[in-house]
Amino acid sequence: MTPGRMGAGAVRRLHRLIVNIFADSAAKGVTDYLTVVTSQTAVLQTQLEALNLDTLQLRASVDLIRALGVAGRIPHSHCLRSNGGRRASR
Repeated sequence: MTPGRMGAGAVRRLHRLIVNIFADSAAKGVTDYLTVVTSQTAVLQTQLEALNLDTLQLRASVDLIRALGVAGRIPHSHCLRSNGGRRASR
């Protein structure tokens, strides 16, 4: 599964695991801290890109709903009031 197909939470967990592996290696002297910092930067960049994709998807969904005019076609009787969840009167 590619990062584009994974959920944002799964991507974060995978990247945290990778960073932890590099950090453990650095602590044991197997690799240097520059590698750890570089991997952390990559994780943050990937998380930012995932959030940007989520934002684009949500905006596209809102635009689609607006374009279809669904909000204007829902009868008022289907809308709930904020007081007690009773149906709004017409």
